[in-house]
Amino acid sequence: MLQLVIYFIMNVVNKNLEVRIYPSKVDKNDKGEKIASLDSILSNVGISRFIFNQELAFINNFRRLLVENGYEDKVIVNNSSCNCILKMLKNDYSFMEKAESSSRQQSQRDLITAFKRYHNPNLKSNYPRFKKKKDNKGSFRIINNNNNIRIQKDKYGYDKIKLAKLGLVKFKTSKKYKELLHKATDKNDQTAKINHITIKKENDKYYAVFNIECIHTPHKIMGPKQQIGIDIGCGKLAVLSNKQEIPNLDLTKETEKIIHYTRNRKNHPLY
Repeated sequence: MLQLVIYFIMNVVNKNLEVRIYPSKVDKNDKGEKIASLDSILSNVGISRFIFNQELAFINNFRRLLVENGYEDKVIVNNSSCNCILKMLKNDYSFMEKAESSSRQQSQRDLITAFKRYHNPNLKSNYPRFKKKKDNKGSFRIINNNNNIRIQKDKYGYDKIKLAKLGLVKFKTSKKYKELLHKATDKNDQTAKINHITIKKENDKYYAVFNIECIHTPHKIMGPKQQIGIDIGCGKLAVLSNKQEIPNLDLTKETEKIIHYTRNRKNHPLY
């Protein structure tokens, strides 16, 4: 008799949840709470675009200087090289401090990813291009550190999205997705957590895209792992260690249909 052991392991899935947000025209509400204003959102979008374009321009100029002076055009675009450029930009442009720190780093990572895709022969991506303000769209990403991105109630009792450094912002979504966001915000709930959030502008509308890591545990399975023994026999297909029995399959009707089909096929004139 054969005995099998099956392990039920938790599945980790990343989900992207997009919700509509409504930035305020003011920086604070009547209760004195900090509000994510339209100006602060647009400022972060603009700074993210500025970093991407400035670093790309620096790399393009450096490549041109190498060629003009007889050197090979071999510029390595990675975190180390881009961090040097970003540090120089911060020293020259004080307004960059208005942006959330992780969003500045993310803009740089986007540029590095664009160059990696360009140098990958399997992807056949185009050379990175400058981002344009007139496209009427843009985005920036904030990484969740120490629950600095969460759902919380304001002093009026309404659910709002808390964005690091920017403040609270009104949002709208379904009841189902709102429950998921609350679960991902709860520190005591280990089944979901927010990795990062992307704020984007499209056609004069604003959206927040949550990247949520969800842990799915099969029903009736307690804890991260549980093993079940399976005895495979002849009288019964299988007997589980939890006393559940799986009977043999009844293939009588299927067998009769196969015999009937085979006989009729032999009697067919084209057979």
